[in-house]
Formats: sequence, structure tokens, C-alpha cells
Amino acid sequence: MIGIPCFKSEEGRGVFLGQNASYVEAIGAAGGAPILIPLIGDEEKLRAIYVKLDGLLLAGGGDVDPSYYGEERHPACSKVDPLRDWLELTLARWALAEGLPILAICRGIQVLNVAAGGALYQDLPSQRPSEIDHTYHPERPLTELVHSVEVEPGSRLADIVGEGCLAVNSGHHQAVKDVAPGFK
Repeated sequence: MIGIPCFKSEEGRGVFLGQNASYVEAIGAAGGAPILIPLIGDEEKLRAIYVKLDGLLLAGGGDVDPSYYGEERHPACSKVDPLRDWLELTLARWALAEGLPILAICRGIQVLNVAAGGALYQDLPSQRPSEIDHTYHPERPLTELVHSVEVEPGSRLADIVGEGCLAVNSGHHQAVKDVAPGFK
């Protein structure tokens, strides 16, 4: 049972909760049972869902509110969802404290770092300029490999994909700035 928190989408006919189908399909293909976690603000009900999980997938999405890591909001920080931030940070803190496996992707990496005490660049282009274009482009396929990263020798990731350079996609403007204690 792998929990995936939902995101909120406001469309013409109302407010919808959902998640990218590729996450659900990947968990199923790997033999897991994906469980979409609704955005609920009740800690007791959230805990009732959490205790049934064998793992947690923190997925991509909007920006994490900088108040969670003690900073004022940068003008480029947008698309903050207070309920999603609270829910995902709560789940991540529980999972870290109790050793529940977590797979964090995109925004999920940022949530995980903040939950563990780290901070973020709120806007890479203005706070840490680079030749690498990390910006999300709607016309660019999510499968397009944009730049490479160096896989840390001896890490869990190296055990899975091997050491050396790994090509990755990129579509974000926030990123880890201050790495949380105990993280690399």
C-alpha cells in the first residue's frame, strides 16, 4: 500500500482532487497498491490513512510555502497550496520518524528536505543562476532528458542505477538550498 497525496485542481465545474496517472500506474506495475490520499485537514483521519501504508510517494506540484523554512515569500514563489503543504509535510515527518520508505520526486524532494529541517531556493533563475534550464515548459515532454546529474558512489541510488552520470528531465524553479541534517 503506497500512499500518494493528491493535489487540488480548480476547473470550471468545481474543485477536483487527483494525481498524475503515471505514478499510480508505476506503483501498480511494481506490484504495489497505490492509494490516493485526499487533501484533508484532520490530523486524526490523516493518521488513520497513514498507519495503513507501506510506503509514501511525494510527487511533483506547486511551490512549498517558505514560511515552513523561516523565509519571506520571494516574488516568484507562487501556486502555494496551504493544505497540501501541511498534509505532505505531516506525512513526511511521520514517515521519517518511523522509518516508512519514501520516494520523493520533484516537489516531493523539496517537501522532504523541508520536513527534515532544510530550506529551498524559492526561484532558481534569480537566486542561483545557471546555464541549465530547469524551468518547466508545457510543450516539452516530461520524458525529455534535459541535463545530467552525478550519482553519488555507494549511495542507494547508485545501487539501483549504477554510478556515474545519469540524464534526467527537469521542470521546476524551486530546489534544495540548505540540505537537511542527515541528508546528502
